[in-house]
Amino acid sequence: MFSSWSNPVVKWSLPAFLLVAFSSALLLLTPGKANAAIYWTNDFSTSIGRADPFGVSPSFISGASPSASGIAIGDQLYWSNFNGSIGTSNLDGSNVNNSLVTGGTTFRGGIAVDAQYIYWADAGGNRIGRANLDGSSPSLSFITGASNPVGLAINGSHIFWSNNFGNSIGRANLDGTGVNQSFITGLSTPRGVAATDDFVYWADQFSGSIGRADADDGSGVNQGFLSGVGAWGVGVSEKHILWAQRGNGAIGKALLDGSNADGSYVTGLDSPASIAGEADPGISATPASLAFGSVTPVPTGSVSPPQQLTISNSGAGPLNISHLAFQGGDADDFFIGLDNCRRELPEEGTCALSIRFNPGAEGERSASLLVETEEGVSVLIPLTGEAGSLPTGPTGSTGPSGSTGPTGSTGPSGSTGPTGLTGPAGPTGATGATGNAGPTGARGKTGRQGRPGRNARIKCKVIGNRKSKKIKVKCQVKKPKTRKSGRQR
Repeated sequence: MFSSWSNPVVKWSLPAFLLVAFSSALLLLTPGKANAAIYWTNDFSTSIGRADPFGVSPSFISGASPSASGIAIGDQLYWSNFNGSIGTSNLDGSNVNNSLVTGGTTFRGGIAVDAQYIYWADAGGNRIGRANLDGSSPSLSFITGASNPVGLAINGSHIFWSNNFGNSIGRANLDGTGVNQSFITGLSTPRGVAATDDFVYWADQFSGSIGRADADDGSGVNQGFLSGVGAWGVGVSEKHILWAQRGNGAIGKALLDGSNADGSYVTGLDSPASIAGEADPGISATPASLAFGSVTPVPTGSVSPPQQLTISNSGAGPLNISHLAFQGGDADDFFIGLDNCRRELPEEGTCALSIRFNPGAEGERSASLLVETEEGVSVLIPLTGEAGSLPTGPTGSTGPSGSTGPTGSTGPSGSTGPTGLTGPAGPTGATGATGNAGPTGARGKTGRQGRPGRNARIKCKVIGNRKSKKIKVKCQVKKPKTRKSGRQR
């Protein structure tokens, strides 16, 4: 639950409104980023101002009487008047009624609303009042015993108020029981009060610092939570703390943990004493990021199975989604399949996007999806993907042989390989032709003399031919008879 100093609007069954009061503000306005409006009262003025990203209206309502001190937002706008009355109007400033509740003493701020009641701080009567939202059944002394209460806030279970003269913060249950005027003590002139379910915040009237303590038991008091920021009224939203700077004519803002403080969140105002703001529109995505191919990489050039992204309207009022775009180095690797989000999303409504991964190269791929609305809020969803190579398909059948190409040029001779082993002897070939006679060899040695030969007779006869006038000599050798060897007789 959220509330603010004098006008916490609790986000229960009502549309998401945040409240703020005299010295409290409940919402943050980010010009150019949302269509949320902030309202403020100017000290000792009959006007109520309004600002949104489209402009500033210092006299949005000019009929507060005699002067508005605290302000809160519910289904309508509510403010406390210095003369002890509660005023109201439509959120567009029409139907002003300065007498919704009357009979109070002196109201110096401190107003808050929830789904059923209006609560206010009556500084002049040292009491807290309550009435139905329509002003009926007012209880002017709903809680008594306070000490100049000028700031008031509520959360989901309690009412908190500043005892400006008692230097303390008081607390009670929402039904008015369990009153503790010294819930937090040892403070210095606390003024504006704001509360969440976890913490109570207050503004120090003289130092301008913002303090903080635990909302459950008042422990962990830190009076310099935001030091010297010129705070007069304070308020909170879901994520931020805001403060009205009456002396500087400005509104400041910081995260609830005190970081990222900006004292010039809204400037150029006329002594703002209380502030209230509608809850910002909000948009979120579930899951907050998408990863593809983390188990099995998606083959390059193929399309992954879809992953669903749910876009939710997490703020106040409807949203109109106007633009979807992928950003980053690998933006072309992702695309939207199913899209039913380019329409108006009612408060707490959702829509779905089907995201696919179509990697153009192997390895890790990354991009972001930007979802923007006409109201100026957006959400950025990181996308990652792991891409692998395409799987090898079965070998196709052999195609027909192509025509023989031209013979290529002879390549260079390769180096001589090692000599191989000697092969087995081949079969004997056919005898070749007799070669030419070689030269006469050297004369050999004279052999041994043989045995003496035997005498023989030669008888020759000359034969003549008268016709041819040729002659022939015919000889006959007559060998002597040899004696047989052997034993003689």
